[in-house]
Parts: sequence; structure tokens; C-alpha cells
Amino acid sequence: MTTEQLRKNITVSDFGIDEKGIKIYYRNHPKPNWRSPELVLHLPPKEAAIELRAIGEIDSCDDWPNDILITIGTRAMIWEMFASKFILSQWDALNLVIRHEYKKSLEEDINLLEIDSALAAIKNNI
Repeated sequence: MTTEQLRKNITVSDFGIDEKGIKIYYRNHPKPNWRSPELVLHLPPKEAAIELRAIGEIDSCDDWPNDILITIGTRAMIWEMFASKFILSQWDALNLVIRHEYKKSLEEDINLLEIDSALAAIKNNI
């Protein structure tokens, strides 16, 4: 599935950031409604920082004793301070979910390719 297809299928219903990380509630369905299952993406602080860097919201993230050090421009802060000041937008939440779903889609495709290769090898040995 392409990122554009995912963007059309995903609806973010709620999202937030705090000292425990980022939590996003969403639905992934071509026509989302109340019957579509609501999914939850929870990114702990380190993973959230890596993903925020990947979408360009922060400049860098580094391990810090018992914490994560976030850098935006010339300003550095630990995760808890960052989480209390950063305003996570719905656009950011949507992009984080798209990245998550895209990774899942790629893993599923790789697994299917491995199964296909295994089946082909079995057929060749018979």
C-alpha cells in the first residue's frame, strides 16, 4: 500500500504527547465509521523522538542518562520538558500513523515474499 493510499484510509480521532510518549487513536479503513475498529499507536519517548526527527519536527535526539535529549535549533531539552511544551498537531499524528502503517505493510509484504519463495523451493524439490 502506498503512503497516499494510507493517507486516504486513515482517520485520526485523538492524539496526545506526555512524559510517557505519544499516543494516537485512529482508524485505518477506506470508509471509516463507528464500526471500524479503533487502533492505538503508542510510541514511547525514545521511539517518538526518532519518529518526530524522521518527519522533521525536531533536529536531533540523543540518549541522555535515563532520558532522551531533544534538540530544536540551538535549544536542547529532555523529553519531559519537550513533551510539556511541544504541540503535537493532527498532521504530525497522521504522518506518524502513516509511517507506522507503512512499516507494517512492508513487513507483511516481505513475509509474503518469503512464503512465496519457500513454496517455490518446495515445488522445485518435489
